[in-house]
This record gives sequence, structure tokens and C-alpha cells, in this order.
Amino acid sequence: MRQTFRLRGFTLIEAMVALTVAGLLMAGLTSLVIYALRCLRQFTAYNTVQQQTLLALQWVGEDLGASNTASMTLGTTDSCILGSPFDVRTNPDYKKYTFTGNDLAYRTWVCYFRNGAGELHRVEQTMGGLFPVGALPIGTRPALAVFTAADGRVVARHLTDFRVDATTTAATVQLNFRVTLAVDSTHLTELRTATQVRARN
Repeated sequence: MRQTFRLRGFTLIEAMVALTVAGLLMAGLTSLVIYALRCLRQFTAYNTVQQQTLLALQWVGEDLGASNTASMTLGTTDSCILGSPFDVRTNPDYKKYTFTGNDLAYRTWVCYFRNGAGELHRVEQTMGGLFPVGALPIGTRPALAVFTAADGRVVARHLTDFRVDATTTAATVQLNFRVTLAVDSTHLTELRTATQVRARN
């Protein structure tokens, strides 16, 4: 007796069902990958914003805490100039305090300014001598244009707002930052910080 083998293939309906199921699975997988990439971009943007805010707070907070409110230009958008008892940072002993008599001597003008690209710069210039708080040469403080024209150090990026304001207490100032970074064309990550810093008075 002769056996015959019939080759059985997919019917058109079975092939369409299989293709539909495969398409749904691929669509789901693509959506999952897109969602994961968006989450990764948002996480990276948040980390960057948080890091830049902390850097700015660390740098500006240290200088404000060592300065005197009488030496500061307060309430100016995107810049602050202040007197510092520290020497210029090219000096290895720049943090060593100097005294004139019993008074702490101020030696350096420090300027923080935000440029159009959102970078916060720190520029310093020597006062040309040692000055106690009561004799700070406010009248010879360099103009902002002198600092913006000089080479400085970029201490933070992505700032959309920077301001140092006076408070009701004469010994403190309020430091305000806003750091913004675009995640994509429709989403932004933004971190606003307002903190009070006690100055050396």
C-alpha cells in the first residue's frame, strides 16, 4: 500500500492572525523602548540640573559666607560683586586670613555673573592692598564690564536665573538660583533654589 504525504501550509487567515499578533508585540516593544529612553533622558537631565545647582551653591555660598554684606552689590540680576578676605586663588595660601591690627583684612574683589549661555562665571581681582571692613575701597570696586571681559572660571551651567538679595537681617543675604535643562522639545527639567547665607560681619 502506498502512503502519500500531504504538505500542509498556513492558510491566509492563519498568516494574517500571526502577522497581526507579531505586529502588536512589536508595537508594544517599541513603546516600551521609547518610554525607557524618555525616562533615561529625564533622569540624566535631573541629575545634571541637581549637580549644577549644588556646584553653584557651593562656590557662591563659600564666598558669600566669607564676605561682608557692606561690600556686596545686592539685588542685581545675573551678577554679584563682593569683597573677600581670601587672596586670589593662584596663591597656594589663598585661604589664609590676614589681619590689619585686630581686624580681618579684605584682599580681593570677587564677581559672579551669568552670561547669555547660562554659564555662571567666577572672576577675581586683587584690591591692591589689605583693607579692614570699615575701610573697604567700595569706590574703587571694578565695574561689572571689567569682570565680564576677564578670563574667569565657569562654576556652573544651565542657569536661567541668578540673584543675591538683601534680607531683613543685615547679616544675611538670600541666594537664588534657577537651573533649567531641556529633556526634549516638549519637556524641561527645572530646579529652583532659594537659600539664606550668613555673611561674615
